Amino acid sequence: MSCSAQKESKRVPDSVSGIYPRLAYYNNEGECGTGAVVPWADRLWVITYGPHLPNGSSDKLYEVTSDYRQIIHDESIGGTPANRMVHKESNQLFIGPYAIDKTGKVRVIPYSVMPGRHTGNARHLTDPAHKIYYGTMEEGFYEVDVNTLEVKELYQDGNRKKGIKDDTNDVLPGVHGKGFYSGQGVAVFSNNGEGTAEALKKFDVKAGVLAEWNGKDWKTVRRNQFTEVTGPGAFMEIRIRRQTRCGLRVGIISLFYWEYVMRRKVGLSIAFPKPAIAMTERTDGIRNGPVSGMSEQNPILII
Repeated sequence: MSCSAQKESKRVPDSVSGIYPRLAYYNNEGECGTGAVVPWADRLWVITYGPHLPNGSSDKLYEVTSDYRQIIHDESIGGTPANRMVHKESNQLFIGPYAIDKTGKVRVIPYSVMPGRHTGNARHLTDPAHKIYYGTMEEGFYEVDVNTLEVKELYQDGNRKKGIKDDTNDVLPGVHGKGFYSGQGVAVFSNNGEGTAEALKKFDVKAGVLAEWNGKDWKTVRRNQFTEVTGPGAFMEIRIRRQTRCGLRVGIISLFYWEYVMRRKVGLSIAFPKPAIAMTERTDGIRNGPVSGMSEQNPILII
């Protein structure tokens, strides 16, 4: 028994309160943040980022095994990425500028063809089995073929327009793009900043945006700061269940305090207190503005 226990203990690497120092990561950029962490292909995949590096950096793509080994991939090109998406039809993980198949093989989309601080991915509006969208923090938008990784630029990234370290772009109001998701026939994008001196001093000026794109034109849904946009299939533990309460269907979203819920077309936003309860659609037959009659199979959730 004692020998067995001793042998078993050697399999577990040293940790401090559950933290494994050997899995720490670094860069040469003065700031090293965690861009995304995704379990995929029996591994944990991690990307790091440096501050405002739209054309690459010393940051790496890491693979962590079940026995706590850290593998640094030679394919790493760094940057300031925070996007992640599993594309179910091609069975690939898209994380940062990397595409990883079910065996763990890594392919790279170079910043020379897709520059920008990648902030989100979204399913394609018309060809979701073969293409996905990339969005950047400076509102560059790209269409990527999941098989060939061929890139089509839809909207030019703001850094390419005006040079490195410029947060602005004239595609949408606001700065500092954050969330990107598609559903109900539109792609939805959010940012949470404003590139004016006034916004640094006043809390009640217009700042940030929630916008939707129908494949041709952008439409501002609301001029306010939004951090994330998500829905079914995204990397969040979301449980939506029906129940009737005061004539309303209520979505219960676990783990997250959702500040707003948006519905297709006009867009409905409802503030609600903790715990997070998202009121979506009336069930008593009374029309409730733009919500009535809309599909509840693919709600879009925004914070």
